[in-house]
Amino acid sequence: MSFASYLIWFWLLKKYLASQLGVFSFLTPIFGMCFGVVLLNEQLELNFLVGTCFVLMGVMGVMGVSLHHKIKQYVQAFKMALQ
Repeated sequence: MSFASYLIWFWLLKKYLASQLGVFSFLTPIFGMCFGVVLLNEQLELNFLVGTCFVLMGVMGVMGVSLHHKIKQYVQAFKMALQ
């Protein structure tokens, strides 16, 4: 799992600046918990969901409008691909 994470990380570094990607390291525990729920049938607790919301708000605050704009572009591209 770590090997795959590093491959993805270095692939992203070829496309984006490290300063833009660094904030996503805060998402690591969220991905870990999501994989635990999916692969190990762990229970989600309210504390985790509230904490996840705070982390995502922080990431969006740091990334600013550019993240919102990129997400909007990806959603539009996905919709067009489905048509």
